[in-house]
Amino acid sequence: MTHHSSLRYGGGRAFCDNGSCATSGPVRVRYFDPATGEPLSERPKGRRGKRRDKPLSFRPGSVPPRAVAVAVDGKAYESIAEAARREGISPNTLRMARKMGWGKVGKREVSFG
Repeated sequence: MTHHSSLRYGGGRAFCDNGSCATSGPVRVRYFDPATGEPLSERPKGRRGKRRDKPLSFRPGSVPPRAVAVAVDGKAYESIAEAARREGISPNTLRMARKMGWGKVGKREVSFG
């Protein structure tokens, strides 16, 4: 004889037959201040996005130090980031091509200087 319960499992989540499951109580969420560890009544207004605590070591728009020159289909660029922006290629793909020694990325010829 097989045991039958009103709580069945299917597809990785539980569901109830004929409304036989009890309802759960209200969900209580507590927030804490990350700096002090004290409880807060509201969600903290944190900084979102990239944190930049220290200033850049180069001017925005200039070539960063240790930039690698790249030629994509015969067009020369001063850095991988600039080549990626102008050619519509992921910068990670160009870095991987340099690391792995690839001569082509997709249908484009690449060389690094």
